[in-house]
Amino acid sequence: MQKNNKYYNTIMCPNKQKKLNDNKKNKKQAKRVKQTVKLTKTKNNEGNKMINNYILIGNLGQGAYGKVALAVKKINENEEQKFAIKIFKKSFLKKKREYYRDSTGVMKFKDALDNVKREIAIMKKLRHLNVIKLYEVIENPDNDKLYMVLEFAQGGQIIEWDDDDKKFFFCNQKQNEPLSEDYLRNIFRGCIKGLFYLHSSGIVHRDIKPQNILLDKYGNPKMADFGVSAISDKGDNLQGNEGTYFFMPPEALNKESAKKGYSGKKADIWALGVTFFSFAFLQLPFYGNNLLEIFQTIIDQQLEFPTHRQCSDGLKNFLLLMIEKSPEKRSTLIEISKSEWINQNQQDDLSTQLQNIIIIKYIKKKRIENKIVEVNDEDLDNALQISTVIRIKAWVQRWKANTNARNSNDRSIDSKSVGYINKANSIDNQCSQELKNDLKVGGISKFGLKSQSNQINLQQEDEDQ
Repeated sequence: MQKNNKYYNTIMCPNKQKKLNDNKKNKKQAKRVKQTVKLTKTKNNEGNKMINNYILIGNLGQGAYGKVALAVKKINENEEQKFAIKIFKKSFLKKKREYYRDSTGVMKFKDALDNVKREIAIMKKLRHLNVIKLYEVIENPDNDKLYMVLEFAQGGQIIEWDDDDKKFFFCNQKQNEPLSEDYLRNIFRGCIKGLFYLHSSGIVHRDIKPQNILLDKYGNPKMADFGVSAISDKGDNLQGNEGTYFFMPPEALNKESAKKGYSGKKADIWALGVTFFSFAFLQLPFYGNNLLEIFQTIIDQQLEFPTHRQCSDGLKNFLLLMIEKSPEKRSTLIEISKSEWINQNQQDDLSTQLQNIIIIKYIKKKRIENKIVEVNDEDLDNALQISTVIRIKAWVQRWKANTNARNSNDRSIDSKSVGYINKANSIDNQCSQELKNDLKVGGISKFGLKSQSNQINLQQEDEDQ
């Protein structure tokens, strides 16, 4: 098991091809992220705890701010689905505060709950085969717990860090030999597609590492954990350093460049390269016993390939495209996707697949702006509270239905009743617009709002590739 290593674990600094049937089922279920206010805690006949319709059957892990439980939910009489549920205690998150400097240089503070809200706001807008899905958020204002219902990656992690031996080990105990280059190639291609989707959506991950690459039951890699992710602006400029030290690029560890700002996307590409290196050799390319050594080796030490496993020159050259100290010389994802090694023995060229992601975003989705995803302050405020608007909308609809039913039995409608109906229509229209504004962010929305016979339908198309 992973030991507690203050240098390896994620830090947050103040400066701030899958089966057809399952594919159809998941698309059907994942049209939008469900917002749930109702919270019921019970036990089933076997004594397992239940959160609403989710049966908790095990623990998947414990983090700094909460735990992750394995849950199952009945889809129909003959079928059930597994989920991973992140469980947070809001009062605890609010106590975890840190200072940071905003884009104008003003010092502000945020708490861990702000980070969770940002993670929710970001994940609500993401739908891709190689990115973990968020299905539901359960948050009752009268309860201290917050639940994020996530896609369960049955294959789990590929490797884990052992702080005693200072190297990685396979999570699958049956795996004794190094991963073959063909296997690595398939994993790498999925990760590149996932990261390209994030970047084209305006999202910088900031904490790419082997532990945040999970496999589904078909072996598809999925990027997970958006707790320190950021929204990249037009200049793609980030300041400070968040994530895990061993996977940070030289420019993020250099005091001057970190303060001035650096490309978040290029930083992600570096971290992806270090992650790929770790998969291939079960060790980190740069290591130190203390913070100073870690920084110095990442900034100054030249990359050397271990000799304990044989690998092709093509794989080495592929890794060098990403583990390049100069961000200006570091390859882009499009350039990486054109590598001869990554396309070896493959039916489709990876660069074509990346271009298809853009085509789907702009043509199928009929997007007309450059920013596909934008998370603003209003999104963060509504990350946990949009259900309130939905409840108001539902209440208005029920009130109108009752009013219309009564009026249908009385052809003579007095002026007072007309006034009530007009008022209800006004509230209805206002709620519809508020709900639409909440979901349609920055002029680009993953959600379509349709009004049919006084019913609001929320729709979201999958972008699984």
